[in-house]
Amino acid sequence: MSIFEYNEEEEMRKIRESEYKSGKEDGIAQGIACGEAEAIISLIRKKSQKGLDINEIADILELDVCYVKKALALLSENPDKTDMQVAELIIGQV
Repeated sequence: MSIFEYNEEEEMRKIRESEYKSGKEDGIAQGIACGEAEAIISLIRKKSQKGLDINEIADILELDVCYVKKALALLSENPDKTDMQVAELIIGQV
């Protein structure tokens, strides 16, 4: 076989390997984003339970007021959901 011949099996293996690596990286990034969002939702929930208003929470956590408002709305609409479930809802809306 010359170096110019096309090896379909080898090319398919390279494509699968590349797609697997890309998918794995995407999954890791999504997991990190979800974890960070869960931590933020947890802090927003706690600050709200302490009686802080939207602007105070946004200021303390250095977040956008709109994000805090959306998070609090989802928390009040879904009181039975965990912080992770609410974070997934927010990530799905972004």
